[in-house]
Amino acid sequence: MKFFLVLIFLLGSFSSFASDKIIIKKGIRVVYDGSLGTTYTGSVLEIFNNGKVRISPDGFFSTSSVQLTKSEIGIGFRCSGNLCVGDRVSFKGNLGDYSGTVLEIFNNGKVSISPDGFFSPSSVYRTVTELGYESNFYN
Repeated sequence: MKFFLVLIFLLGSFSSFASDKIIIKKGIRVVYDGSLGTTYTGSVLEIFNNGKVRISPDGFFSTSSVQLTKSEIGIGFRCSGNLCVGDRVSFKGNLGDYSGTVLEIFNNGKVSISPDGFFSPSSVYRTVTELGYESNFYN
């Protein structure tokens, strides 16, 4: 029951980020889904009055960019609910259970994680509901 209440609390904290209430600025960190289910991060380069946003994806040439609508991106935040950048989390992977450190949290519920034991700048993406995170107490 306590897990269920924590889950509701976390989901409620992300649902409060309505995309029409968030101000998008140049340089802000974003996450988006690419082709074949791949998740990408990047930074906003330009914002257009037709609702499109031009993004510079991480790890590509500086001249690369992608144009998406506001509803197709998640905006980066330092903390959401009880989860913050730098927190330790556990998650399931293809070969079992893993742990790592939160790199970024986005308003669409996606979390970028640096998994323990992988080469940097390796990162995986999970939704907040797929994570267990370190706590200073246990009941």
